[in-house]
Amino acid sequence: MSEPRLTFTLHRIVAVLDRHADGILRNAMDMTYSQFLFLVHLAEADGASGATLADRLGVSRAAVSKRIPWFEQHGFVTTSEDPNHGAIRRIHLTRQGADRLAKASTLLETAFRIPADQSMSFDVNELHEHLLELLASLEASLPNTQRGSPATPRKDD
Repeated sequence: MSEPRLTFTLHRIVAVLDRHADGILRNAMDMTYSQFLFLVHLAEADGASGATLADRLGVSRAAVSKRIPWFEQHGFVTTSEDPNHGAIRRIHLTRQGADRLAKASTLLETAFRIPADQSMSFDVNELHEHLLELLASLEASLPNTQRGSPATPRKDD
């Protein structure tokens, strides 16, 4: 029997879920999983700066700036100038963007949840609770300089 490698297994699960989610969203909503994640993070930090959104997404500020026009053209976001920092733009989720996010979230949850509930020999809700405990423990063990999730606002927010 091989040595257990929890971190490797968790990473593989996330990678496979991401690929499935991308295919589901592309086929059903003409949207990528990356675009979905942009809306997820923006919904959690509406009015955030591009820098904060970049931190949350794990991408560069330039990558966020390049994505914004697509979201604006589709009516999913608006931007505004920060009244206290002229060079900072604030990104806001529109009602249409929130609706798109809700539809995509429901689609993904249904696509993954129903097969998992039907085919797993364990309680998926219980697994989720255990994974949340693991996440909290891992985040708490980070050094102070790295503590805080990508959801932590930057000083300019």
